[in-house]
Amino acid sequence: MKTGSAVSTSKKFASQFLAADSPGEVTEIVEELESNQNLDWKPLGDEPNNYGTVQTQASNPMPCFVELKANADDAVLIRGFKENAPEDADPDDYESMKEVADEFEPENSDINIIADGSIPTEDNVLNLTIRDKGCGQPQDKFEDTFLGLHTPGLIKQQYSFTQGQYGMGGTGVLQFCGDRHVGCYKFVASASHEEKEDWSWSLIRQNRDENQYEYCVLDGEVPTFEGEFGEELSEKAGEDPSFGNQEFGSFVKVYDYRLNISKADIAGQEPFLYKFERYVVNSPLDITLTETRYKSTSVNENRTRGFWPSLKNGGHEELLEGIETISYDFDRVGSEILGERDMRIILFKDEDRLEEVETTSRGKRRFVQAASGNKDAATRSGIQRDHAVMFTVNGQTHGDQGISFLKNRCGYSKIADDAVVIMGFDDFANPDMSDLFKPTRDRLQDGKRETQCLLNGLEEALQSSDMLSEEEERRRAKRSSEDSEFTPESFEQFVNENPEFAEYVNSGTKISGPTLLPGDETEDGEDGSGELGAEEGTEGGDGDRKRTEEPKLPTYLRLIDEYDPDGDHTFWDESKGTMEIEVPVNKPQKVRFGTDAQADYLARSALGGDLMLSNSDLKQSVELRDGVLVLTLAPETDAEEGDGDFLTIQLTRPKATEEDIDEMSIDVDPAEEEEWEEAVYRALTPENAPEDTVADPSPLYEHLQVAYVAEAEPDQGGVSTTTEDTTGDEGAGSGESGESETGKKRKGGLDMPQIQLVNREDWDFDPDAPDFDLTDLDIPEEEIDYDVARKFDETVIARIEPSMDGSVSGLTITINIDAAPLRSFIKNKNIKDSWKPKVENQYRNAVIFLTISQYRELQDQRGDELTEKEIGVTDVLEDCINGMGQIIMPILFTSDEIESMSE
Repeated sequence: MKTGSAVSTSKKFASQFLAADSPGEVTEIVEELESNQNLDWKPLGDEPNNYGTVQTQASNPMPCFVELKANADDAVLIRGFKENAPEDADPDDYESMKEVADEFEPENSDINIIADGSIPTEDNVLNLTIRDKGCGQPQDKFEDTFLGLHTPGLIKQQYSFTQGQYGMGGTGVLQFCGDRHVGCYKFVASASHEEKEDWSWSLIRQNRDENQYEYCVLDGEVPTFEGEFGEELSEKAGEDPSFGNQEFGSFVKVYDYRLNISKADIAGQEPFLYKFERYVVNSPLDITLTETRYKSTSVNENRTRGFWPSLKNGGHEELLEGIETISYDFDRVGSEILGERDMRIILFKDEDRLEEVETTSRGKRRFVQAASGNKDAATRSGIQRDHAVMFTVNGQTHGDQGISFLKNRCGYSKIADDAVVIMGFDDFANPDMSDLFKPTRDRLQDGKRETQCLLNGLEEALQSSDMLSEEEERRRAKRSSEDSEFTPESFEQFVNENPEFAEYVNSGTKISGPTLLPGDETEDGEDGSGELGAEEGTEGGDGDRKRTEEPKLPTYLRLIDEYDPDGDHTFWDESKGTMEIEVPVNKPQKVRFGTDAQADYLARSALGGDLMLSNSDLKQSVELRDGVLVLTLAPETDAEEGDGDFLTIQLTRPKATEEDIDEMSIDVDPAEEEEWEEAVYRALTPENAPEDTVADPSPLYEHLQVAYVAEAEPDQGGVSTTTEDTTGDEGAGSGESGESETGKKRKGGLDMPQIQLVNREDWDFDPDAPDFDLTDLDIPEEEIDYDVARKFDETVIARIEPSMDGSVSGLTITINIDAAPLRSFIKNKNIKDSWKPKVENQYRNAVIFLTISQYRELQDQRGDELTEKEIGVTDVLEDCINGMGQIIMPILFTSDEIESMSE
C-alpha cells in the first residue's frame, strides 16, 4: 500500500505528463522524477531488443493512430455491454459494434481526440490525446498490457464484437512519436469503471541504446493514485459536460506525432479530418475533435462519425451524381469465404455539373481531395489517391485501393477522381479476417488467394455499374473526335499504306529482317552477324533458360554520402549522427544506398525482400542496380519550407523455406537440379549451413532526416518535376476486327482510337486558384473542361485514357496542339503560315501512331510486370510519349524540308 505522500507525488507527475506540450517537456519531467523517486524502466512486452517487433507493425501513421480510437470504441462498448445488457446476453450474438452500440451504448460514450502542442508556424508540435469513459483497467491488471504485447487482444476475445483482438493496436503509434533527439514518448493512464478513482499510469519511451521500447515503474511497480483525473487536459480543451475530471476511463497521449499530412487545425476543414475520415468511415460512436493550440481564438471543436455519416447527413446531395449499391457473389471468382457482398458506390459530380447547380467544387474537395490551392492537389493529398476504395470492418478501414485501381484496372480514368467505393466485412470471423487483412489492419494481405479474388471480383462488379460506365462515357465524349480534325479516313489511309503496322498491332508480329540463306545459322545461333534465337538472359538458341547465379540475401545497407559512377562510393559516417537530405517542397529527391542485394531481390517472388519506410507516403519509387539501391522520395503532402521528417528505412530479409527453394529451382536445367537445390539450401538455410554461409533473416535498417527546402525551378526543357503516384494495370490485347464509328471495317481489323485535341486556351488557367474567375477566360463557360486544365500544360504532349475493353479502339488519346515542342519548332524554324497545317498534321500523326505502337509493345513485353507492380500501362505510355516529344519534331522533317517550309 502506497503512502498518501507517494500517491500525491504519483498523481502530480501523471498530471504533468498529461499536460506536457512537447517531448522536450516530457524529458524534463522524467529527469525531475528520476531525481526524486526510484524510477526504473522495463522492456515493453517483457521482450528486450523489441525495436523490430514494434517498428514493423505498420508503415503509416494515420491508421496506427486510428487504432487508438478503435481501442477506445472497444472499451466504451464493453462497458455498455456490461452495464446495460441482460445477464443472459451472449456477446457472440452480436455481429458488429454498431449492433452493440444501437442497443447498449452507455452514457458519456463520446471518444475525444484533443490536440495540444504548438502551431505549425512555430515549433509545429502536434500532441494527440484520446480519452474515453470506457471500461478501463483495474490496477491489478494494468501492467499486463505492457508485459504481454498481445494480452489486450486475449481479453477482448471474450467480446467478439470488438476490434482489437490481435492486441497490437496500442504499440503501432510508437514509431511515429517524437524524434531521436528530444525523445519519443507515449503516456497511458486508466481506471476501471468497476473500481472508480483507482488510477494506474505509465510512460513508454524509445531507448535507442538498448534498441527497445520500455515503460516506467516506481519502486518496481506501475505508479497508482486515487481520486479523479484529467483536470489539466480539460482546462486546455474547455469545459465539456460529458468530459471533465474523470473517475474512470482511459487517457492515451502521443507526443509530437509524425503525421504524413499537414499538422494544421485537426478540428477544422483541414487535411487531418479528411485523412482521418478515410480510415474512420462509419464509426459506431461519436468522435469529438478538439483543437487547443491556436491561443488567439476560442477552442475549436468538431464532431464526426466518419466519411459516410458526414456525407449522408451533411446536406451534400447537390455534390452527388448518384449513389449505387451493387451486390456481387464472389463465388464467381473462386472465393470460399467472401460470399455475396454489397458494395456502395458514391459518384460525385464533375465540375461542369456543379456549375449547373450553382455550387462549386470546394465542397466536393471535402470528400475527394485535399483543401489546397495547389494545381496538383488531387494527387498530392493522399486522400482520394490512396483511398478511393475502402474495405471496412466495424466502420474502420482495414485495407484499401487507390485511385489507380479505378483508373487503370477498371478503365474509369475520367471519373476516378470523383468515385468512392465502400465495402463492409463486419460479418467476417477472425480466421477469415487474417486471410484477407494484415493483423495491423491497415492493408490487404499481399499475394493471398483471397485478396486476388476480392480484387478480381471488385473489378468485375464495378465494370458492371451502369452509373459509372455512363458517366465515364459522358466525360470522355465532352470533346468529341469530330473536333479533332483527324478523320477515320486519315487513319484508314495510313493503315492501308502501312500494312505491317496493322499486323503488328493486331498480332504482335514485328517487322522481320531479310531471310538468311540456308546454312547461315549455326547450331549455337552464330551466323557472323550476331546471335540468332538466343533471348536475353538465356544460353544457346533454343530458348531454354538457365539460372547462372545462386540467390542470396543482402548483408548490408549503407547510405551513400558521395556517389561515384565507377562504384567507389563514399558512405555516410554514422559518427556524424543522422544523415540529412534536402527535399524541395515541389520536387522528388533521390537517396542512394550501397548494398550487396542481387538485382532481382526486390522483384522476385521467392526469397525476395521489400524496402519499407516509416512514412510510406514519401516513397515514390525504388530501383536496384549495380549494387546501388536508389530511393526516390516524393515531397510530403502540403510540405512547407522548414518542415522535416525522420525516416526509418528497412530492407526486409526473408528466411528460406522448402517452398522458396522449389520455386527458385523452376528454371534450372533438370540435369543440374539436384546440385542447384543443394547450393541454395546451403546458402540460405541457417539450420543446415556452415556458420560462415548463414544469411541473417533480420531486416537491415538505416535512418534519414528529411529537411524540406524552397521550391526548385523546373528542370531544363520545362519537364514537370512532380509526377503522379499512379498505380494499377491495363486490360490486355487490342485490335479485334469489327465495325468502326463510321460503320466501315478497317483493314487488318484495326479500329481507330478516339482522338481529341486541346489547345492553350483549354488548359492555360488554374481552376483551383483562390482568385480563379470564369470571366477571365476566352472560351464559353459551357466548354470549360476542368480536367484538361489540371492535367495539361505546355510540357505535356498527350494524355492517354486506358481502354475499357482492352482494345486499341478503346483508347482515348488527347493531344496538346499547343505543346512547347511543336510551337517552338514552328517559331524557331520560321515555318511559313502556309506550311503550318502540314507540320501540325505530321506532329499529330506521329503522336497517334507512336502511341498505338508503344501501347502494343508495353502490353506484350511488360504487361505482366506492370500488373504485378500495379502500374498502369497508359501511365508508363504517357511518360514515353512526353519524353519522345522533346525530339519528335527534328526527326519528322529533313533539313531540306525545313528549308523549303521556312521564310
